[in-house]
Amino acid sequence: MNENVEKSTGWLRKSWISPLLTGCFVATAGTGVVMLFHVGELMPLVKPVHEVISILFLVAGLLHVLVNWRLLLRYFQERREAWVALGITCALAAALAALGALHGGHGPHGPGGPGGPPTQHQAAPAAE
Repeated sequence: MNENVEKSTGWLRKSWISPLLTGCFVATAGTGVVMLFHVGELMPLVKPVHEVISILFLVAGLLHVLVNWRLLLRYFQERREAWVALGITCALAAALAALGALHGGHGPHGPGGPGGPPTQHQAAPAAE
């Protein structure tokens, strides 16, 4: 049997899910770097694109896991270090989420930032 022939999985095919996942990664990483460096003139366009592509990235990632489920199970059964890497990643994600929740989203892009409502540390514009 030819190893290159894709196993029939209905509409879920690695041949289109893997390139979609790769493209979403590149787009999310690129827009994320633009946002990180606060490229001002691009921000009004980049932020919504980043958010939409991130949702597509999440969906593509879940489809990728679904299509490769058996392979992933075998991989995790054979490699203990994969569990360590997964644990570290999950712990880091939880810590960052907790820090974000404690911070309350206030900052240059949250409430009180450009176009957002003032925080208690900022004075509201004077009424005329």
